[in-house]
Amino acid sequence: MRPHYERQCARSILLSKLPDNTTHADITETVRGGQLLDIYLRSNDRTAAVSFLLAADARAFYDHVKRHDLYINHKRVDVRWNDRQFILPGHVASKVGIGATRNLVIRRCDPGFTEQGIKDDLEHIHNLVVIKVEFLGGSCYIKTNSVHNAMFARSCMMSRAKYKGSKIDWDVDECDQPFSPTSQPKPRHQAPTNSRTNGGAMTNRFNLLDIDDDGDALSSPEFGAAKKTMLAA
Repeated sequence: MRPHYERQCARSILLSKLPDNTTHADITETVRGGQLLDIYLRSNDRTAAVSFLLAADARAFYDHVKRHDLYINHKRVDVRWNDRQFILPGHVASKVGIGATRNLVIRRCDPGFTEQGIKDDLEHIHNLVVIKVEFLGGSCYIKTNSVHNAMFARSCMMSRAKYKGSKIDWDVDECDQPFSPTSQPKPRHQAPTNSRTNGGAMTNRFNLLDIDDDGDALSSPEFGAAKKTMLAA
């Protein structure tokens, strides 16, 4: 029996106050704790919505960064529940149930394939971000920003004669691994250790329901308004 995944749940977390020039790769190299469905980066606002497949993984990630903070490119970022939650379409859930992820691997890769050539083949797919293309041991590993876009990318490549001699599989999601206990750097300009500084170091933590209204909702149709009951701590 295939696993059942919730269509609507609290799975999307907003990362804000990102460092300038933060990339999708910076986010996927930092976020851990579960498979991701989608990464929606808004560079102009310095925010990113990260949507987990499982609500339990999203909650575990949120709780973890509340205790230990989250750093991207050595800068502490703010983390809160997103005000719009990713809704998992049924056809995507079905594919995830048989192994679909946001990453692909082309096996028996033609030696003539290049990173730019693969990106050019996929550039027509709306909202697809090819985060990384890497060639290892005769295979080509492609990391993307979302499962549903990776599904389109895989179908597109399988329909082209260029890839007929290859096998295109789903690859593992690097975010679907345990938290690293040493992943967070120490804050710079750290004050000398004493009882007074330690006592007030963890004040003013994340406010779960302090959601700024920037007047611009996420444009993806898979996002729907979250219920406040889903966001209760």
